[in-house]
Amino acid sequence: MKTALVLMPMWSVDTAPLALAYLAASLRKSKIDTFVWDINQEVWFELEKSNSKAAEFWGETPAIKWEFEDNYFKEIHPLISEKLLSKTKQLIQKIIENKVEIVGFTIYDTAMYPTLFTIHMLKKFLPQVKVVVGGPSISHSFCHKHMMKEFGMGLIDVAVMKEGEITFVDLINHWSANKSIESIPGLLLYRGESLVSTGPRELMQMDSI
Repeated sequence: MKTALVLMPMWSVDTAPLALAYLAASLRKSKIDTFVWDINQEVWFELEKSNSKAAEFWGETPAIKWEFEDNYFKEIHPLISEKLLSKTKQLIQKIIENKVEIVGFTIYDTAMYPTLFTIHMLKKFLPQVKVVVGGPSISHSFCHKHMMKEFGMGLIDVAVMKEGEITFVDLINHWSANKSIESIPGLLLYRGESLVSTGPRELMQMDSI
């Protein structure tokens, strides 16, 4: 199943998204056709190049402005919404052109609202595409607090907790074989209006990456 890995705008552009690179390498090692799109860096670069005031929100302003809903939608979203809309449309087009069936989004606290904006739009136009969220912020408590609406609406199909290099490969292989994913450790699933963990996965050995 063709897969896209995406990082939406967030507070920092100091480093490349190494977590996505590791994950992509793991998927490709398992012969899973994958492309990666760092929309965060791309949006910041375009705003910086055009001398937009919005570029100042990357790194030069407290992260809290991205993390809290009132701050984000009052100060940041109005300045980047046009870019978000444009990049989301481009993402949808890429998904259609490349016949992508699964989109994985890396979630940081500061990337949550831009990511949910894109997920809502993506599922509106391509409801058959499976959406997976993962990353350092993903936990049962975080998803319950911030994403229950999206899980309940079927906008998020599954969350991957902690390290995803093995879990995501297992998930895709199970979906490809039309097998139940409930036996895969390291997932959060929406069942009966609740989030259910499939149990922890053992941590990877670093030299296996």
